[in-house]
Amino acid sequence: MTNEEQKKRAKVTGITINLVDPDGYPRTVTIDPKFTKALFWDDKSVVDILGGFYENHNSVMTREDLIALFGTIGKKVAGANKKIKLSKEVVKKLWEEEDENGQSLSLLGKTYLCTLAPGGDA
Repeated sequence: MTNEEQKKRAKVTGITINLVDPDGYPRTVTIDPKFTKALFWDDKSVVDILGGFYENHNSVMTREDLIALFGTIGKKVAGANKKIKLSKEVVKKLWEEEDENGQSLSLLGKTYLCTLAPGGDA
């Protein structure tokens, strides 16, 4: 029995995040906690904490997965590489890159598989 199974606690079944786009348009995104295990939304946490995590793990994503999850941003970051080893540098590139509308990601998530997820932006 795991520690989570032994503890009596409320179960998180969804996470709702309120965003305001650069043009002032408000929107809400819902995160599924079965898929995303951690969320990051500012420069320091994305680059230092999430990016730092990947410096010590051998996590890889395919070019196709990056494009499917992050669209234009994923395509720019992946380049011609078929497999991308996740690292602080890759996380920083994803965070700083802009999509075709000139907008950058507002959230990044870490999945239970230790891969990245857009957290409601793609």
